Amino acid sequence: MQGPFATARQLGISMKEAKEYITKYFAQFPKIKPLIDKTLEKAKKDGYVETIYGRRIYFPDINSKNFILKAASQRAAFNATLQGTGTGDIIKLAMLRLDERINKESLPIKIIMQIHDELIFEVDEKFADKAVKIINEEMSLDQPLDVPLKVEATIGNNWAETK
Repeated sequence: MQGPFATARQLGISMKEAKEYITKYFAQFPKIKPLIDKTLEKAKKDGYVETIYGRRIYFPDINSKNFILKAASQRAAFNATLQGTGTGDIIKLAMLRLDERINKESLPIKIIMQIHDELIFEVDEKFADKAVKIINEEMSLDQPLDVPLKVEATIGNNWAETK
């Protein structure tokens, strides 16, 4: 969520073109603007927003008299709802589910690291195909989203080979 000035600067277009671009965007995706407004209204009233799973992210500057702090908090508040759910809650839930299953079944899978919405595993080559199946099962969470999660697992000797 950014205004005409930032849009113009980022796209290298005039302010007029940026305003038209934003207007067309909201016309093409009419459910976005009410969602933004509702999210910001809640953030201004309560000082926080919640992810789909109920985790709160606080924004103490959401009602600041300082325009820069206020605008930054507004952008962050809207983004936090989406990004906090996606790369925050969902990936953490997936990691917990995977860890529980790995331990329960004594599986030869090690979660090595998380990079944004990706998880890196270490698995013996002989178990790789079975590990992919298990990882896909556990990461395809039962979740309250209208659009189902898409899980993609790839195999490689290192992270670069999986791309």
